[in-house]
Amino acid sequence: NDRIASLKHEAAIASESNSPLEALECFNKVMLAGAASAMNLAKRAEILLKLSRPKAAIQDCTAAIKLNPDSGKAHRVRGIANRKLGKYVEAYEDLVESQRLDYDEGVVAIFQFVKGKATKKKKNAPKRARTS
Repeated sequence: NDRIASLKHEAAIASESNSPLEALECFNKVMLAGAASAMNLAKRAEILLKLSRPKAAIQDCTAAIKLNPDSGKAHRVRGIANRKLGKYVEAYEDLVESQRLDYDEGVVAIFQFVKGKATKKKKNAPKRARTS
């Protein structure tokens, strides 16, 4: 559909020109036009993350993963969103899957940070259970 292609193009331009609100608006129109593919959902999630809306980004990523479990981008964005919410174990699991599906050198530092936090949290979990 030409309208959807045009909206996706507008969203890409807005995203590249650092206009996340405009890009979000375009992607919302893409979704309303019936093009809620895993890739479009993951791209919108990335924009939501830029707008400091990690919970909304997680919802889009979860929907994208349901459509395509092999979406490395959806796992990566959801992992980063979970990290922003302090959900390190969930973030670690998503980033492991993301890197397995589509290795991204730019995620390595975040991955290492999250791995450390998740490992610490898993080690402390039994201690907390015993003290309560």
